Amino acid sequence: ELSEERLVLVSSLSARASSAGVARLLAAAAARSSKRVLLCDTTWSSDSGDDATDLTADYTTAAAIEGVDVVRTQPDTHNIYARTDFQPTIAAFVKDYDQVIVAGRDELAVSAAKSLRTLKPALVLAARLGKTKKSDIQELLDVTDARVLIHE
Repeated sequence: ELSEERLVLVSSLSARASSAGVARLLAAAAARSSKRVLLCDTTWSSDSGDDATDLTADYTTAAAIEGVDVVRTQPDTHNIYARTDFQPTIAAFVKDYDQVIVAGRDELAVSAAKSLRTLKPALVLAARLGKTKKSDIQELLDVTDARVLIHE
């Protein structure tokens, strides 16, 4: 269902699977279908290795697994989605890759959706039935249209 989407935003609301974990699974699946995939995991849990290619002053990419590159930057203790260079950088990456998958700290999901709203990302939302507040889901839906909802 996401195969034709250029930009995918992944979030997790009270699910056992983190947004970074779901994003890594999606990236691996897309790469297996011969797509050039970029994973932007703002939790920095997918960031490993030092063989980065400098693309802009603040953002670099590094090959993580075959077919999937990972965005690297200095881990930001603040909200990276509020940076003025975040959305334009992601827009540039969307032009260079078949699919860009963005995941981050779950408490900043609404901020991420607002930041990327003009790029019209598909939203993958992992939720846990009985544990996720409907108001939390609705808050994300108010910002962007969910196209995929995964529930446990």
